[in-house]
Amino acid sequence: GLTMLNRTNFIIGMFIIGITFVSCASSGRLQPESAAGDNMVVGYALDGDKARQMPLQRLIQKSANLTLEADSAEAVLKAIAQLTTGLNGYVVEQSSFSGRFRIPSAQFDKAMAEIARLGDITSQNVYSQDVTDQYYDQQIRIDNLRKIRERYLKLLEAASNVDEAIQVEKELGRITMELDVLEGQQKRLTNQTEFSTFYIRIEKPV
Repeated sequence: GLTMLNRTNFIIGMFIIGITFVSCASSGRLQPESAAGDNMVVGYALDGDKARQMPLQRLIQKSANLTLEADSAEAVLKAIAQLTTGLNGYVVEQSSFSGRFRIPSAQFDKAMAEIARLGDITSQNVYSQDVTDQYYDQQIRIDNLRKIRERYLKLLEAASNVDEAIQVEKELGRITMELDVLEGQQKRLTNQTEFSTFYIRIEKPV
């Protein structure tokens, strides 16, 4: 009868969404198609999908580990803290002889030059990591999960009994949890690329 037909359609709908979910999870990896220079990604697309031209700025995580010699560690760290806030950054932590500062990545070179004027740099290590692929891979997975969640929400509206509703809600919970994790990871990744970390230690001249 009609009830059996509706239930059949419901089961088919769950099966199709499940297949879509598995397919997206297994083939959602980004493939670089071409690049122009070191700072621009020209094209990224899902495997098997038609290429989409999306000019994207490369995302770079940067950090610096510096040791400076200065007569007054307190004065130097105070100056670096003022420099940090002046560049729209923030102080993460600070002690008597060291500190960790987060400064907008766009101001990285300026910050390095200003810090170098505050004392003699005896040790300098600068690290950078390109996380462009990781970021856009995550973004496509997030987009796919959002679409799948919308399909499950529509399926929940079409559920004809409590058992079907519980089944859909269970899948919705699982997808929402995975989506929350990915969105949290991407938010942290964005913060790590927008702000560079400076680890600074001050030593007195021998």
